Amino acid sequence: MRSSGDPDILPDNAPEVTPEAAPQVPAGHTEPFPAANPYVDPGQQYFTKQTSVDHFGSAQFSKNSTFQLRYFLVWPGTSPSASAPIFLFMGSEQDILSSDVGIGYYSELANQIGALQIWPEHRYYANEVPYLPYDNYEHLSVEQALVDHVEVVLHVQKLLGMDQNPVIAIGVSYSGALAAYSRIRFPDVIAGAVASSAILLGCPGLGVDPSFDPYAFAKVATRTASSEAGSAAACPRNVQSFFKELFALSNNSTGVELINQHMKLCSDSKLKSAQDTSGLASFLGELWVIGAQFDYSFAGQGYVANEVQAACNFLADPNLTGTDLLDAMSQAADVLLGNASTAIVGCLATSGFNNPTFSLSSGNVDAWDYQVCTQLVQPFSYDGGTDMFFDLPYDLDGTDAACFQYYGVRSQPNWAATNFGLSAIRQSSYIFFTNGFLDPLSACIPSTNISNTVTVALHDGAHGSDILKSRPASDTPGVIEVRRQAAQLIAQWVTDYNFNRNSIPFSNPANVFNMPYNLGGYTAAVNDTLAGSNLTRNTQVLSSSATQSNAAV
Repeated sequence: MRSSGDPDILPDNAPEVTPEAAPQVPAGHTEPFPAANPYVDPGQQYFTKQTSVDHFGSAQFSKNSTFQLRYFLVWPGTSPSASAPIFLFMGSEQDILSSDVGIGYYSELANQIGALQIWPEHRYYANEVPYLPYDNYEHLSVEQALVDHVEVVLHVQKLLGMDQNPVIAIGVSYSGALAAYSRIRFPDVIAGAVASSAILLGCPGLGVDPSFDPYAFAKVATRTASSEAGSAAACPRNVQSFFKELFALSNNSTGVELINQHMKLCSDSKLKSAQDTSGLASFLGELWVIGAQFDYSFAGQGYVANEVQAACNFLADPNLTGTDLLDAMSQAADVLLGNASTAIVGCLATSGFNNPTFSLSSGNVDAWDYQVCTQLVQPFSYDGGTDMFFDLPYDLDGTDAACFQYYGVRSQPNWAATNFGLSAIRQSSYIFFTNGFLDPLSACIPSTNISNTVTVALHDGAHGSDILKSRPASDTPGVIEVRRQAAQLIAQWVTDYNFNRNSIPFSNPANVFNMPYNLGGYTAAVNDTLAGSNLTRNTQVLSSSATQSNAAV
């Protein structure tokens, strides 16, 4: 089963990058180097950059408070020109060596237009020291991650002499939000952003109209299981009836045994009392939600094409009642599990989903759970009336208590509203939001254009369908159209950037400061002007051509 905390799907037959397969950096070199002249495509190159653990405090001035940030450069087939864009693929919630580096539609586009690709790793998602800070996530935040990305960009631009090339940030899901945030926060570095299925508005207090609906997530998942999205018309009602039947049967031991029997539960997943029912209900509810999120038009390892529709075929009879609902749900759940459970072990395994209030991964401490605990609070709720699930409102107090128990931190439900509210988005420019009609997370994404230069496109696919690699045999018309719009917008952004670069004197931060970028980089250049800094550098701060700072273009 695919995890909702790991939205970036590796396309079929994608080559896995392993430490052994990673391109080797020559001895003594830890920095990228330009391709030879005449140009020979170097393919993928793997590097590390010494990076401050804390970009905003005094710790950045201590060499003991750094880590090695890993990143890949993916070169196009032809030499990048002076006006070609650089595509910055924002880091996601996984180890860079197991990520889909150099794969996907925007990598295909980059190669077509001669764009260099930069793929940084998100801090704390590496799986070994020295590639991650070892401080119990103390410096895991969106703000720190954004500066990591900006520093890598400026570092590469400086070293390759590409400091005037426009940078386009690209991401999906959480990394899609980072792409949008990077354009909002660093418009002098990021010329534009494509944010696919970005979880941008999935929190309260952002000033959207109408106000954030915590039940919208479940409503979209229900719509994906309905005839409106091509599923059997009776499916949502039968799923809803199933949950009612499940809770009713669990009130006595006979009913509990019927649940175990008709759901074909494995021995370690069988219900022992009514108290276990909520865990089973949460497991099945999450199956349907994740199925809707990744309801792709193509099959892959662990899932079938249009899997929600396939699962709904077992719940198509409008006359299902009683234990027949349990039999049908057991078959539907097996589809949503990629036919992996009953086919392998002969029963339905649900172990590990026993906390219906707080969605930590069975108590496993990891970076994504920490981020959900702190800045990325998303109060998704279910009511069993306007959706096909059951009554389960989001428990902010319970979540806060669990976060404090696991990490010693408190939730920050208003973080996004305070730092990246809708007014900040409105005042930005050159951002393209895309989202899929089938994806429950489309409830967290702008649905209409915010301005002439902050635009939105809804396609007929699922989570990040537009960012995955092209599949001519299965790509839907809406996904194809959204990609066409994105390519057109990127071309316009690049044209505008290059026009402004040639007509208005300005400097990219990559060439404003005469410094080696061996520590800090973007923030060090700013904080080095403050009293008390121990960093040394040349006394000439501004280059002779830097007549004014780079403005948003």
